[in-house]
Amino acid sequence: MTRPVFLARLGLLIFAFVVFAFAAKAIAHPERLARYTPPVVIHGVLMLAWIGVFAAQAKLIASGGMGVHRQVGRLSWILVLLMVTTSFGVSFSLMVEFRFTEVFLANLVNLALFIGFFTAALFAIAKQDGASHKRYMLFATLAILLPAFSRIAEVFAGNEYLALPMVIIATVGLPLLYDKSQSQPVHPSTIIGIAGSLAGIVLMVIAIASPLGDALLAIVA
Repeated sequence: MTRPVFLARLGLLIFAFVVFAFAAKAIAHPERLARYTPPVVIHGVLMLAWIGVFAAQAKLIASGGMGVHRQVGRLSWILVLLMVTTSFGVSFSLMVEFRFTEVFLANLVNLALFIGFFTAALFAIAKQDGASHKRYMLFATLAILLPAFSRIAEVFAGNEYLALPMVIIATVGLPLLYDKSQSQPVHPSTIIGIAGSLAGIVLMVIAIASPLGDALLAIVA
């Protein structure tokens, strides 16, 4: 299996996983549907759209559609801008309305990781480093999967905090699996991506365990 085909199938798998995670949560806890206001739904559609674009872009490379791939890539910053804006807005609203400071802090770190990896991917392709570009795009996609893992952990394990080890396994395992898909050594960008992702997770835990959440609520109040 070629690398682009592997990435395309991985993107479709991630897409299906996210849809399944949110559907399972809605079925298991239908009372949570009341929180799916129009801004929340728009935000969810945008985040899902990113995963769809990730899979489609990999498919375009695999099928030789480099021209269309580049055109979609040039427009991707619009989707990223909308994703970041709605994600921050929805997370802030949840913190204010339901005192979900943990969600706000976690999403803030994940957004920083996403923006960092997306920017790194742009710099890589500007230097014609396609190998790093694809890997950083994968890490950017993995950086926004914590909400889906949280819903899986809630529904099937009854403990949303189990989502964290799931995220770590996916963040470390999937990029390494991608590198090993054609029996090649681990790429330097994979090492950087794993290190950055794990550092972000550590920062997230520290922020959540600190008095920062209470301080944010005090500022809002």
